[in-house]
Amino acid sequence: MTIGLNNIKSILTALFLTPGWALFSFIFASCSQISPVRYADFKDVEYGGMPQNWTYDFSPVPADSAEMLTKKFDAIIVVRYTARCPSKSVILNLEEFSLSHSKPDSLQASIRLFDNEGKPLGHGSYGVYEMADTIRRGISIPEGYSISVSSPLPMNSTAGINAVGVVLSYTGAEEDNLFNRFNYFKK
Repeated sequence: MTIGLNNIKSILTALFLTPGWALFSFIFASCSQISPVRYADFKDVEYGGMPQNWTYDFSPVPADSAEMLTKKFDAIIVVRYTARCPSKSVILNLEEFSLSHSKPDSLQASIRLFDNEGKPLGHGSYGVYEMADTIRRGISIPEGYSISVSSPLPMNSTAGINAVGVVLSYTGAEEDNLFNRFNYFKK
């Protein structure tokens, strides 16, 4: 059976004029929207705060492991907190490990939570706020990559912190757009 050119034209015309075309267009447009966030994980912090030097471990591997070899990522640390937190900022010790490095990379991040008047700086609702800080830009994810997060502060200084998290996003993603994609508390 051969299909003539006129038959193909009539099939395409019928497709474009039916609700099926609208559904096809919607599905195609939806699938082409790829989130810049490739990994996000959060660890709950107990009610009294982060135990001093207690580590929260993350193994941030993108959902598609082939991306590790071809894409560049930004690594972001996120703190979720309430107004009950007594500190205007929190200090976090971060250690990055991988199979390709014999010694871990260590750095310290200070994340401001409140302004000088005591108003939370993060986005939030229902009394829970979120602040983020980019700790690495444009990195390739090495094999066995992991991040450990701890705080040198006394436990009572971190009371009111609900969770800490690590997010990997494509390098160059718009910061506001990115923040709203993994922030559960929209502006």
